[in-house]
Amino acid sequence: MASLFVRPFQTMDLKTLLKISRPGLWLVYVWLYMWPTGGHGELAKSFKFWLGLVYCILPLNLMVYGMNDMADLDVDAINDRKNNYVYGAKATKQQLSEVPSIIVLANGLPIILMAALTGEWVWYITWLLLALLVNVAYNRRPLILSRRGPWELPCMAAGNFLVPILSCKLNNLPLPPLGSWLFHLCMLWRTHIWFEIMDMYDDAKTDKRTLAVKVGHSSSCVLVLTLTSAEAAVAYYMLHCIPLALFSLSGVVIFLCVEVLPIPESLIPQDKTSKKMMSNVQSLGGILLLFYVWSSGVFVRSNN
Repeated sequence: MASLFVRPFQTMDLKTLLKISRPGLWLVYVWLYMWPTGGHGELAKSFKFWLGLVYCILPLNLMVYGMNDMADLDVDAINDRKNNYVYGAKATKQQLSEVPSIIVLANGLPIILMAALTGEWVWYITWLLLALLVNVAYNRRPLILSRRGPWELPCMAAGNFLVPILSCKLNNLPLPPLGSWLFHLCMLWRTHIWFEIMDMYDDAKTDKRTLAVKVGHSSSCVLVLTLTSAEAAVAYYMLHCIPLALFSLSGVVIFLCVEVLPIPESLIPQDKTSKKMMSNVQSLGGILLLFYVWSSGVFVRSNN
């Protein structure tokens, strides 16, 4: 136990810790928390709502990406896009050894407060244990599913979907309808596989056998296009939302231009950093659209 929990902030500094939490990706968990609350503006007056939102901004991201950085120390060492506030820090082994203690403190205290406010200790402690278990399965041996494609996809989805479940419980809301879950599943998976495509050559140099590494570039591209098209279909036929469907179709066009079609580099940069930036711009633009759609309650109304 002593080797697992090292006293924090011996070598870890706040700047590195902030980079580990990926501020450039905070909006993802913010959205997953906000999604079930669509159309419920009255929650802005609730302390529990804001407690959950703050928890999903920093502590939860520290858990997810901190454990990921601990597992990917070998891959990150040769990844030139690291050491920033979007893709994470290039932390030392000693700094990463302090991360478990920070994760326990940063996540344990807010969850204990939620349990104390609601009186439902068993539910919130169980939720935290499940979140830790999913991240351990994804990042740590013997399972280390992040390196055993395609199992990283269901594991990643399970972890992400714990966030809207927490939001519903904390804010006393019903679970969203099936169409909402399917839309987000397609969006999460196609974005994840696209990121794997961008990293597949660095990953292949190590033992990180992601889905993209296993099936190759062409098959991975087909998967992304299929999932993005399915996302558009769900948005149109199940959520009855044309703006969302158009957003998904724009993802098909952007992906084709960046990864599939032989477009000159003078028109669209083909280096990995530029591809990542285009993917992030599309994702962030989509999240801004989602917040707009959120106000109309598209994701929480019945899919009739």
